Amino acid sequence: MTVAPLFPSDDAMQIAEMNFALNMLRQSPVSEQMVVSPLSVIFALAMVQLGARGQTKAQINRLISNGANDDAIVNFYSDLLKNITNFSDGVQAKIANGFFLDKKKFSIKDDYASTITKRYAAILDNRKKQLRLLMTLSVQEQKERSKIA
Repeated sequence: MTVAPLFPSDDAMQIAEMNFALNMLRQSPVSEQMVVSPLSVIFALAMVQLGARGQTKAQINRLISNGANDDAIVNFYSDLLKNITNFSDGVQAKIANGFFLDKKKFSIKDDYASTITKRYAAILDNRKKQLRLLMTLSVQEQKERSKIA
């Protein structure tokens, strides 16, 4: 059985996404209970990939996109995020992306910050104490919105 791609021009990206998810499942310990969202991991990797350089960037590219360029990766995953969160027919999905760093140790370029906030709806934050509260509130908000009526 062949499944039609969600976006026909993005076959390679969809194959990379599916392979990533299946590899995560294969590597998960069968003796432990856990819930991991391959899609959430891919969104995190896509945000990291955009700011990465050299070998790290190349490795992430192969993993999440079969070697596509930055524009193709950003376009594919930001479109995927929009399609997932804008689904209709009474189905609603919410995804919370965040990027947290210690600004005393690291700096972030404005164009990078702009891209991940606009294209991946990511929250940027550098406050350690408030970070836990922000993450907790974000998860609670998503849970409240996703309750089945």
